[in-house]
Amino acid sequence: PRSTPKPSSAASDVYKRQSSSLIIIVKIRQSLFLFCVLFFGLLSPVQPYQPDWKDVVDQFQDKIKWERASYEVEVQVFDPFRQQEDCTPLEVPHLGYKQLVHWKNDEYLTVETKNLEGVLLHYFYEVEGTRVNENIAKNRKFDWMELRPYYIFFFSHDLEHFRSALKELQIPANTHTMYLAPDGNVYHRFGHPEHGPHLLMNTAANRIDSINFPINVPDGSTQLLSIRFKNFEEVGYRSKKIKYPLVTEFYMANRLLQRRNIKKLKELSRLPWR
Repeated sequence: PRSTPKPSSAASDVYKRQSSSLIIIVKIRQSLFLFCVLFFGLLSPVQPYQPDWKDVVDQFQDKIKWERASYEVEVQVFDPFRQQEDCTPLEVPHLGYKQLVHWKNDEYLTVETKNLEGVLLHYFYEVEGTRVNENIAKNRKFDWMELRPYYIFFFSHDLEHFRSALKELQIPANTHTMYLAPDGNVYHRFGHPEHGPHLLMNTAANRIDSINFPINVPDGSTQLLSIRFKNFEEVGYRSKKIKYPLVTEFYMANRLLQRRNIKKLKELSRLPWR
């Protein structure tokens, strides 16, 4: 009988090479499939690290190296509903005032508010939980929310003090989340911007950038009041230097309402009792 012809040596080599290539391709595809399963199946459910609010406050408080401080403030008041011809905010000079602030960590805070002629308008005093909040002038009344030195108000080495400061602004401490702002910056956010007051703390600089809360205006609507801290400069002596905002601006519906310019900010060895 006629035997089956054997393939030539060259044809056999081609066949073997094709078989080997096919096996390699199959193994590569299997490896890629396994990698995708592991990468997307195992890693995708993992959530990014979400620090506890206490850790965030601890990091903020670690940078507070002062025990006592004093500073003067010059306050400019603007008409949020009118502008000058060059579209800059319209200042109302006769409503401006000055403040003298004395602070001791976790113990003592006084704020004297005077008009531009130096006449005392309002006095605030707080020591170890006792608070005096009194309007002196009869022709001009202030609310403590208008006068509060907001940034130093959060200065403390006590976690409960920070929680109390948030609570006074109706911001619950345990609502801390991470927030990616439209400008690309990442913030620690206490409170929720769509459901009431909230505070934004810059994650890179570990500082408070703004405090925001809705207020009722005379026409019956609700507007967002935003307190923004600017012009951070290093102040203090040697190892006790910290960065503090020398300008605080108040905006209502993104219109400038008030600007506070800090003058003569000093870290003190003791407070000037009077």
